[in-house]
Amino acid sequence: MSVTKKSILIAVLFAFISSAIYLYTLTLKTQEVKDMSGLPTFIATDSNGTLFDKTGKITRTMIASRTEFYDQRNMYHFDDPLITAYNYKDTDKPNIWHLKGQKGKMKSNDYAIVNGDVVIYPGFKDAVIDKATADNLVYSFATDEVTSKDLVTIYGHVFQTEGTNFKFNLSNNVMSYKGKPHATYYPKSKKD
Repeated sequence: MSVTKKSILIAVLFAFISSAIYLYTLTLKTQEVKDMSGLPTFIATDSNGTLFDKTGKITRTMIASRTEFYDQRNMYHFDDPLITAYNYKDTDKPNIWHLKGQKGKMKSNDYAIVNGDVVIYPGFKDAVIDKATADNLVYSFATDEVTSKDLVTIYGHVFQTEGTNFKFNLSNNVMSYKGKPHATYYPKSKKD
C-alpha cells in the first residue's frame, strides 16, 4: 500500500472516530426537561390579605404563617390560617366572625377549606354562641355560609350541642344541623 493510500485510510478512520466521539458527547449534554407544574408559583411567610367590596368596606381578611399559591389551579394553600368575615347587616358596624385552623386551602373568590382543630368564634359583643369547633369546615364566599359534613360542636353561654351536616349562615347568624344533633343545656346559676 502506498503512503498516500495509507494517509487517506488513516484520515478517514480518524474522521470516523472523531464523528463518533462528537455524537456520543451530544447525547451526554442532553438536558432533562422537568415538569414544574406541580410546584407553587410563589411561597410567602406571615402573609396578610384584605378583600374589599365595591363600596370600600372590608368583607374578609386572611392571615397565615405560610402561603403557597398555585397559578395553574388558582389555589392557595395555608398553614395556620385565620379568616375573618365582616358582615354589615343594616349598619356600619359589622358582625365579625373568625375562622381558624391548622391548614387550609382557598380557591380565589370562591371558597376556603380549613382543616385541623378548626374553631369559628364571634368578634363582637352579644353573640349567641361562644364558639364552634370541628375537624373540617368549608366557607363559601358566594353564599357566605360555613358548612361541614363532619361532627361540629357549638358552645354557648349555657349550652353545648353537636351534630353533623352543619350549616352556618354568617350573614344572618343562623346555625343548623341536619344529622344526629345532640344538645346539653346548663342551668344558669343563681348568681346570674
